Amino acid sequence: MCNKVVVEYGHIHLSIFYRRVLLLGMRGFIFRHKFYPWSSIVKIDVWQEPWPGYGWAYETKLLPRARVHLPGDRDFLLRGDALVKRGSALKSGYMSAYDELVSHLQEMRHSAFEAIDGDQ
Repeated sequence: MCNKVVVEYGHIHLSIFYRRVLLLGMRGFIFRHKFYPWSSIVKIDVWQEPWPGYGWAYETKLLPRARVHLPGDRDFLLRGDALVKRGSALKSGYMSAYDELVSHLQEMRHSAFEAIDGDQ
């Protein structure tokens, strides 16, 4: 099954260390060196957590998080404060890559289930 990689997302730490999280392709995505078709996403939980502030700035900001559940009790966490799209310039807060990825995963999961329902 050919799955040409279109986009890569990862987490950046201390603005210099990069760790790849996902490779997105036309037919699915690659997570931890394993290919998953779009229909394998069981569910996506999205929430916000308070910033663990310091002193005067305690809990003044909410950090977005998303947990993507896969079959076999596998899942991964997307952190909105650290997620970046490879090849794109860094933006303040890093939120654009997070929002883009979560909406894309939700859209592809939804369209995969529509295709399965349409085949029956």
